[in-house]
Amino acid sequence: MFGIIIINIITAIKTQNLLKGSFLIFWGFAFTERSRRIMRRGYKN
Repeated sequence: MFGIIIINIITAIKTQNLLKGSFLIFWGFAFTERSRRIMRRGYKN
């Protein structure tokens, strides 16, 4: 019983890390795209 709980906690932490990693990658990509657009606007202006 106790071992099952520990396994569940470990799997939950792993899934959270995967979600965080994918979210950070997606957010970083979106942020770089936005910063590129801002840089282009800045150079044009």
